[in-house]
Amino acid sequence: MKKEIEKGKNPKKEIPKNTSGFGGKSHLSREKFREWLKRPEQFKITKTPSRERAKLERELFGSEYGHYIEKGEPEKALKKLEIEKYKTSGVKREKIEKKIKLIKKFLGK
Repeated sequence: MKKEIEKGKNPKKEIPKNTSGFGGKSHLSREKFREWLKRPEQFKITKTPSRERAKLERELFGSEYGHYIEKGEPEKALKKLEIEKYKTSGVKREKIEKKIKLIKKFLGK
């Protein structure tokens, strides 16, 4: 214990865990994001089947994003959805809110 303190390591100081879908990386492939969307625990958020959740990958991050999704891109998609949410109402608004919850879960918020 004394050796750890002498080396400058504090045993009580914990490193915060990265809870985002990126897992500490600067980018993520579209396939990995699609796999994340298909996970059974995401069903609790959207109440939609895995195939429909996988379609969200193409809807949220179209071909203009390329093969990889950078860290800032989900934030941009989130902002667009929030703006769109206030322009609509009813069932369409509920679907947008589910997408927002899913992206926030992916970002670890």
